[in-house]
Amino acid sequence: MFATNPIFRVADNYERISAFTEYMKRANEAYYTERRKIKRYHERKNRELYREMLEEKFKQGQFTIKTKWNKFVVQVKDDPRYLNMVGQPGSTPKELFDDFIATEKETFKQQKGTLKQIIKTGTIELKSEMAFEEFDSKFGKYPEYSKIEEKNRRFLHEYVVSKVKEREQETLKKYKKALKKYEEFLKALEGVSKNSKYEEFKEVIDQKEKFSIIPEEEKSHRFYDYALRIDDRQRSISEEPGAIEKPRKDRKKSRRHRSSSRSSSGHEKKRKRYESSEEREHRKRSKHHDRDKGKDRDSISSGKRKSRDGGKASDRRKSKNKDSAEISKANEPAADTK
Repeated sequence: MFATNPIFRVADNYERISAFTEYMKRANEAYYTERRKIKRYHERKNRELYREMLEEKFKQGQFTIKTKWNKFVVQVKDDPRYLNMVGQPGSTPKELFDDFIATEKETFKQQKGTLKQIIKTGTIELKSEMAFEEFDSKFGKYPEYSKIEEKNRRFLHEYVVSKVKEREQETLKKYKKALKKYEEFLKALEGVSKNSKYEEFKEVIDQKEKFSIIPEEEKSHRFYDYALRIDDRQRSISEEPGAIEKPRKDRKKSRRHRSSSRSSSGHEKKRKRYESSEEREHRKRSKHHDRDKGKDRDSISSGKRKSRDGGKASDRRKSKNKDSAEISKANEPAADTK
């Protein structure tokens, strides 16, 4: 190829090898540079397709700003747009997912502020049973709301309905508490009878601000209901045979008497329990004392038995020694005779 080239022919072997090496080096650099560009292009394309997948599934409602990664990855584990991202250098699928959720949360926060400004005008009545179509039609009259995408409109509808439900539950709780307090207030109110009129006590009741949450009709109805209950209770007491209503002072005395009798009976029970515990302790001590006496008697009798046996043994030894002494004396004369 280079045999007819005049430059190649005049060059020596070292120059030819150096030129060829430099050429191959530049060719390799150009080749790998192009390969890197193609690889980066495919990686960038994979990220773009993955972001498009996130946007698509978010619009379809397959996940929301509250969805966690471990729940989302189960849905897309077989999607090629997700699989192409696995093992790719740069941002991971989870990082792109987290970035997407953070961006959507910030957008939702801004749109939520816009919606609150519309609600503060007071032109829209909010209900906990409000459907999305009704919500969308009421807020659709405002140009600020029209700029919001439909996917976020549904999130805003869910957010508003949940807040309205919380407010209704809190109001209901306060209302029930006020009714309970109102019943207790009526019981403590003096001068109420079956002939009493609500208007006579209305001024006193209205002074209590905590009952303002109760409608006027409800307060009146409960007042008359309480007055009838008082009348029924008094009638039932008067119809009992031999029942005589005690004056207020006597009722107080009887209550004090009952409380004192209950306290005295309680002291009596405590005293009996104390005496019974004392008796148990006494029986226990006497039982231990008898057991100790029995042990002492046994030890004394065993000591006597041992001393008696020891005396008998010493007597036997003495008699044996005496017999041996007599035998030795009897043998002594015989020896002398010999």
